[in-house]
Amino acid sequence: MVRIGRPAGVWSRGRSATTVAGMPYQPVIRLLDVVKRELGSVDARAELGGMEPSDPRLVWCTAPAGWRLVAVFEEPPHDPADKRAKLESLAESFSGTLEEARPTMHPASPVSARRRLDEALELLATRAAASGAAVVDVRSPEIWGCSEMHRSREDMDTAVTTAAIAAQLAEHGIDFAELVTRGPDWADQALSGLPDRQLGLRLRNDCERLSAQSRRAGIEAWRRHVLLARAMAELRRADVEGQVGNRMVVSGPGLGWMARSFAGIYRALVVYPGPFSELRAEGALVRAMPAIEQLVTALPPADPPSHGQGMRMRP
Repeated sequence: MVRIGRPAGVWSRGRSATTVAGMPYQPVIRLLDVVKRELGSVDARAELGGMEPSDPRLVWCTAPAGWRLVAVFEEPPHDPADKRAKLESLAESFSGTLEEARPTMHPASPVSARRRLDEALELLATRAAASGAAVVDVRSPEIWGCSEMHRSREDMDTAVTTAAIAAQLAEHGIDFAELVTRGPDWADQALSGLPDRQLGLRLRNDCERLSAQSRRAGIEAWRRHVLLARAMAELRRADVEGQVGNRMVVSGPGLGWMARSFAGIYRALVVYPGPFSELRAEGALVRAMPAIEQLVTALPPADPPSHGQGMRMRP
């Protein structure tokens, strides 16, 4: 784990060097001074990698460029949610500083570049109070980034398929997320009431296949995934029909989403389980777009899919 902070034995503020491991050093220290002052903490640090803190005396948030900002208190604060909200606001305000402080000793690998975008989208979803966020484009099946940090390598075709299966199951009162998480006995019982036995068998096989290629665990993770898949399928359909301009909003029972276009072909998407605050979603998107656009345009081309189709290149 890389850590910048005050504690002796790490990198103290008193060091004369302006960079550490190829990273601009003093600007981050100034940010940490602001964190201490604004949150009233006894210490503050910036971390890359390692396990997420579990000490109740620590308040932390995910920040741009993969950093984790951590404020250290002598005792667990009585208002940790307020402290975290203030810390997130500071991370957003100093996003340029954190981007510049990204390690530069070695070129970023495709995996780390994509992970940074996923982390930025996870942060966007948190700030927008959304179930999820993603970046897609109008020309390829590639999902360039997604707030589902432990997702498998899925594309828009998979999302459209997932949305269609979820819709078929919903017509019969069956929850897709329950079907893939509650085991084969529950699935057999749930599908036994379908009038078409072959349809039930096909739906079960489809769900088992999607579950087997996924790293998701838990019913809530699958429910968030289905919401994202449904929104991406609707967005792709709207794109095909030429309905998407710079901004598109869908808000209704069971699903809501907002999409903003950038760089000509890309769509940044935030997704909700129903009606949502357009003002909050819009504000979070507008603030996040400069960092997201920078991360997307820096991505390398996509790897060829394993089933032998041609390489999906980033336009």
